[in-house]
Amino acid sequence: MRIAALLVVLATGRLATGHAAAQGSSFVPISDPATALTEHLIARGVLADPSPMTRPFDRAALVRALQAVDTTALSRGERRAVRAALADLDVRERGAFGRLDGHVGLAAATYPERDPLELDRGVPVRRSGKSRGFVSGGLDLTLLYGPITIVTHPYFDTRLKYDPDYEGKKDRIIAGRNAEAYVRAVWRYGEVFFGSVDRNWGPPAAQSLLVSPAPYSYDHFAVTIGTPSFHIEGLLTQLDDLNDTSGTPNHRYFVAHRLVIRPPGRTTLVLWEGNVLAGPARQLEPWYANIFTLGLLQQYDQNSRTNSLLGSRRALRASRRSVRFCSTTSKSTRRRQPTVSRRRTGSPSAPRAAWAAPAGARSTRGS
Repeated sequence: MRIAALLVVLATGRLATGHAAAQGSSFVPISDPATALTEHLIARGVLADPSPMTRPFDRAALVRALQAVDTTALSRGERRAVRAALADLDVRERGAFGRLDGHVGLAAATYPERDPLELDRGVPVRRSGKSRGFVSGGLDLTLLYGPITIVTHPYFDTRLKYDPDYEGKKDRIIAGRNAEAYVRAVWRYGEVFFGSVDRNWGPPAAQSLLVSPAPYSYDHFAVTIGTPSFHIEGLLTQLDDLNDTSGTPNHRYFVAHRLVIRPPGRTTLVLWEGNVLAGPARQLEPWYANIFTLGLLQQYDQNSRTNSLLGSRRALRASRRSVRFCSTTSKSTRRRQPTVSRRRTGSPSAPRAAWAAPAGARSTRGS
């Protein structure tokens, strides 16, 4: 955490001079109805994706995108949904701002998993189980102070007691957690973030190979430098300890960074790298936290060791009569890294990263 604190100070000192009067902005959660509406409009080709290969949406950017939609191309129901989303998302006040939302819900399901696509998968295989009813509720607090945004969203959900991917305390009457809890500082040419929020660095319809929201959000530090059309961003967090093949506990850290390029036109290009550092009594070395270099190169320069995954993504923005296309290439490398189980433990504090991808693996998706 000393390294994270130092990075916050350095990034804040450099970025605060860029645009001191910038207004803060929260993220729109991936589970928010406004996100589902936006994905629908993007798939139809009537709305330009405000952040290709990046979820969640920035609230201010999403408001601008929805305001720019050609309403003559929408149905009556879609126009009504867009107006409702804008009324909920748009913050017209300037200066300090606060908002508190409450929610309650009832649900019935034949499975307790958050993602139904996890059924009939995993080791052991996840089965649907018996039908149950669930109760949920919570409070969502958002505070804006100039460029600073603070969000906390504690909630309870009885479903968590039966979800095999949730490894929090389950022997209680009501289980709960914090869906989003973070502080975010946004300036003209960058942002600094610390806390937990669901992120997906890839096609919105699938879990990203590098950073995904599955199964739950986790605490991490992130920084972004650049403009929406050309920026570099990095993320680092501590993972759960896992035993290697000899039974020795290994400390693990996850570091990811990528370069996002959006030239004029419909193409978005992303170059990315992820590293998992592991070892008995292992600490996070600062050279792996440097987002302006490659962890693969640092392995040889510092004579260190890590699991590295490098890849690229290319996406074509959909038009009203075109096909949305996304392709991914990746390459996994490992140098003198202890053999540690790659299966994610399911804890809310650790991301699911697919490090078992074969070298040269390639996936292509069209919709």
